[in-house]
Amino acid sequence: MRLPKSILTPLLILFLVILACSSSEQGQIQTQVASVGKTALAEGGEIARTQAAQLKKTAVTIAETQADILKKTALSMAETQVDNLKETASAALATQLAGGGYERQFPNTSKDDNYLVGAYYYPWYGPGRNHWEDGYAGHPTLGEYDSGARNILNQHIDWAAGHGIDFFAVSWWGPGSREDSVLKDHFLKSPLIQEFQFVILYESAGRLQVSPDGTINIDSLENQDTLLKDLTYLQQEYWHHPQYLKIDGRPVVILYLTRIFTGDISAAFNAIRSTLRANGEDMYLIGDEVYWGNSQSLPKAHIQTFDAVTAYNMHTSVEGIADDFNGKVSQEYAAWEARANDLGVDFIPGILPGFNDTSVRPQANHPPIPRSVGLFESQLDTAFEFLSPRIKLFMITSWNEWHEDTSIEPAQEFGFDYLDALQRKKESQP
Repeated sequence: MRLPKSILTPLLILFLVILACSSSEQGQIQTQVASVGKTALAEGGEIARTQAAQLKKTAVTIAETQADILKKTALSMAETQVDNLKETASAALATQLAGGGYERQFPNTSKDDNYLVGAYYYPWYGPGRNHWEDGYAGHPTLGEYDSGARNILNQHIDWAAGHGIDFFAVSWWGPGSREDSVLKDHFLKSPLIQEFQFVILYESAGRLQVSPDGTINIDSLENQDTLLKDLTYLQQEYWHHPQYLKIDGRPVVILYLTRIFTGDISAAFNAIRSTLRANGEDMYLIGDEVYWGNSQSLPKAHIQTFDAVTAYNMHTSVEGIADDFNGKVSQEYAAWEARANDLGVDFIPGILPGFNDTSVRPQANHPPIPRSVGLFESQLDTAFEFLSPRIKLFMITSWNEWHEDTSIEPAQEFGFDYLDALQRKKESQP
C-alpha cells in the first residue's frame, strides 16, 4: 500500500526531530510517531478502500456502457441484415412473378368479388406475322406480337386480372397445334398463371368434319373418335393443372358452335363422358347453343347434353342487326334463360363490344356492329341481368380476336377504356 504524499511529509519531519532529541525524548516521540503512524495507516486504508470502490464502480460503468454499445451495435447489424434479406426476398419474388424482369402494372382484382368473368383468348399470333397477315382491325398497343412471348403473356394476364377477368377460354385446335404448344409450353409457364385460371375453348369446326350443308354430324364415327381422343388428351394434359377452372368440382370445357351439331348428340356425349369418368373425372360441358330464335327449336335432349349453354357471338348477317343490338340480345336471352331453367341447365350470358370482320372476310359483306364503350357497358348490364345466381358466370367475346374486331385488349384507338368499363361495372354490383 502506498501512503499519500500529505501523510509522508509530516512523518519525515518527525523522524528528523527524533534523531536530534535525547533518548527519553526519543521514546516519547516514538510513541507519538507510532500513534500517528497507526492513524495514517488507518486513514490510508480507508482512502485505498474508497479509491478501490470508485475504480470498481468506474470499471462496472465502463463495462456496462461497452456492453450496451455492443448490444446496440449487434441489434443494429442484425436488423440491417434482416431488412436486407427482406429486400432481397421481395426483389426475388417480384422478379419471379415478373417472369424475369416484368413489373406488374395492376393489382389482381379478379378475386375481389363473387363473379366469374371469362374472356375468349387466341394464342395463334406470330412469329412471321402468323394470323396478323390475315387481316385485322385496330392497332394493338403491343403491336403484332408473338403469342408465345413471355412478356406478352405476362402483360395479358396482368391486364386481365387487374381489371376483373378471372380466366381465359383458350382457343384450342388439337394436340401438337400452334395453339396447343403456346398454351402448354409458354402460357402455363408464366409465373403470373398462379394468380389466374384457364379453360379450353374447343374449336369444333376446326377439329371435326363439317358437312356441305354447314352442320357437324355427331353420328359420324370419325367425329366421335376425334372428340373422344381430343377430350382424353385434354383430360391428361390440362385438367389436372391447379389453375384449370372447375365448376361443381369438374373441369370446364366450352364447345364452339354446338348449335350446328346434328345427330344423336346425347348418346354420343354420354359415351364420351362414361370413358372420361372411367379415366378419373367427368367434365362441366358448356355448349355454344344460344342464338336467334333457336331456344324452342332445339330438342330438349340436345340442350340437356350440356351442363350450361352460352352464346359465343350474337352477331348475325341481317341488315339492321346493329340497331338496338343490346335490346334485341336481351329479349333473346330472356327466352333462353327461361328454357335453360326449365331444363335444369345453367345459362351463361355472352357479350361483346362490337363486331366487324370486313378486314379478314371482305367478300362476305357481313354488316358490322360498330364497337363502342357505350355498347359494351349496356352488354355488361345485360350480362349481370341474366347472370345465373348459382354460378355467376359470364363470357366476353373476346380478349384478342382482332380479326373480327371483338377484342377488348388495349389498343391505340381506345387504350384501357373497355377494361376500365368492366372494372367499374363489377365494382358497382351489390
